[in-house]
Amino acid sequence: GYGIKSFLMTPQSRGEIKLRSADFQERPAIFYNSLSAPADIEAMRSGFKKAWAIGNSPYLAALRSSPPFAEPRSDDEIDALIRDNSEQQFHPACTCAIGVEGRSVVDEKLDVRGLRQLSIMDASVMPEHISGHPNVVIIAMAAKAADMWARGAK
Repeated sequence: GYGIKSFLMTPQSRGEIKLRSADFQERPAIFYNSLSAPADIEAMRSGFKKAWAIGNSPYLAALRSSPPFAEPRSDDEIDALIRDNSEQQFHPACTCAIGVEGRSVVDEKLDVRGLRQLSIMDASVMPEHISGHPNVVIIAMAAKAADMWARGAK
């Protein structure tokens, strides 16, 4: 047997994190807003169509059992299937992106703008999602930040 999955590597949809109250111990409200950008659902639909064509190619016939659902007849059916079956990968990032003043939360020294003596370094400072697992990139960013802070670049 075999399985085929499509992944959205550079989502355009953007989520939100909102404070529930002034109590810092209360967990914030997190809204992923997955697949809210039209480009995301279009990319997933394209991936679905390619995966369906590959999975139903004659070259895989000997390995194929019946598909888990009937072939969708329209883009609307594909979109509904995607919305009903997609999973969030849970690699939140880019919520406090590093960048130029006026357009970012964090400056080039990883200082949070408007707050004294608060610096951060995690996936939140990434300006854009990467097309892959962020683990190694975050480790490299943390090593750079640790070196920068150890050298007194603050």
